[in-house]
Amino acid sequence: MIGKIKLEEIKCYGYHGCMEEEGILGTEYIVNIELELNLVNSILSDKLEDTVDYVKVNSIVKKEIDKRSKLIETVCGNIIKKINTEFENLISVLVEIKKTSPPIKGNVKNVSIQLKSNKNNIIRF
Repeated sequence: MIGKIKLEEIKCYGYHGCMEEEGILGTEYIVNIELELNLVNSILSDKLEDTVDYVKVNSIVKKEIDKRSKLIETVCGNIIKKINTEFENLISVLVEIKKTSPPIKGNVKNVSIQLKSNKNNIIRF
């Protein structure tokens, strides 16, 4: 039985961006994670080790947001890589990072990046 585990609107504060000011001031980031996997074993066993521990996923997100990068694409790729390394039973991982208050002139709510990795293109670099 294939299912999805989602972590929605993980709020973090980070210092990503190409502008020097972004590395000093920082901004809030909102991260959404969608994990697709076979849930038969966890349904039958009722054991955490047979599924994805979303506490660990949240911890991975927080740690990767804490590492400064110029591009949120890099942060997103690093989150996917760590999740794939930690949980081998995944079919796919979808990560979306929204950068609130981007340094853009005009009225822009956020900018975002969304990356998806599946069994055929798992990021394990």
